[in-house]
Amino acid sequence: MKSTYWTRALFALMVTLLTLALGSTAAWASTATVEGTGTITAQGTGTVRLSGSGTVTVDPGVGVIWVQGAESIETEGGRRTTLPDGTIRLTGAVGQVVITGEELGVQIVGEDMELTATGTGRARLRGKGTYQTSSGMAGEWTGEAVDF
Repeated sequence: MKSTYWTRALFALMVTLLTLALGSTAAWASTATVEGTGTITAQGTGTVRLSGSGTVTVDPGVGVIWVQGAESIETEGGRRTTLPDGTIRLTGAVGQVVITGEELGVQIVGEDMELTATGTGRARLRGKGTYQTSSGMAGEWTGEAVDF
């Protein structure tokens, strides 16, 4: 009998803690998805995923950038690692990173990042931040889809 009581109590405690943890994460980490043709500029902390064709410019200080399908990657300093699947991982860049390609896949993770993407494609912004598009749209990373 005592074993069942403590098992239930422990289970209830775990469910409560998990609920609190997920609730606070959901409040912090909003997501916005933006797609279309034009330019998007974003500032914030979190994860940005870009796919499409065009040019992505990332200001210095971002933690890690993963790139697939790039025709060119220009960067100053830092470390460039080619992973087994062909993905290129960039860390520690001291200057702007400029990525160009027709079938790009770019993921950027960092704090206080600033980036600009010009071309056609989709941007998924997860975390806390703002964005502006060349079509005049602006918003926060909230999960809504916006054409630019």
